[in-house]
Amino acid sequence: MFEKLKVEKVELVKRVIRQNNYAQYDKTYQQCLELGLNINRPALDRFANKLELIDKAQLSKRHYELSRLEQVAREEKQNSSIQQFASSGYQQNVHQAKYQDAAPSHSQRPRIESPKPVTRNLKSRPVKREMSYEQVKQRETEITFELGEMKIRENELLQELIRLTEMLDNSQKN
Repeated sequence: MFEKLKVEKVELVKRVIRQNNYAQYDKTYQQCLELGLNINRPALDRFANKLELIDKAQLSKRHYELSRLEQVAREEKQNSSIQQFASSGYQQNVHQAKYQDAAPSHSQRPRIESPKPVTRNLKSRPVKREMSYEQVKQRETEITFELGEMKIRENELLQELIRLTEMLDNSQKN
């Protein structure tokens, strides 16, 4: 019974913190007192900071998962479009004749490697006016991959920040 009340109080404090955008500590503290919650003010500030980090990490993870789902949907749509396009013999011949020299062969395409920490300077390339369909799709894939790498790295850094904050809190208690 006591644990259930404690969990409900924590959830109530979380709601108040979120309503006050994580940073309005005085207002959050006053609202908690008005609700009859006796809270240690410095602990409330630390809890608000940690809650913000946790919420951002969860949001980042949801964005990453959503972007992966969107990418899969785009790839499926692209594959079905290519299959429809390939089923038309006339259009296929016209396409091959038109873009035969412009499209890179399969062996010339750059390979996408497994994710690594992003340490290079990420500058966008200027968009060329005359790019083949294959070149556009390849660049689109590269950009999507780099964005995924950045989100993964952001999530790892947020998790590390949470662990460091916990270490600081534990050392202050001792």
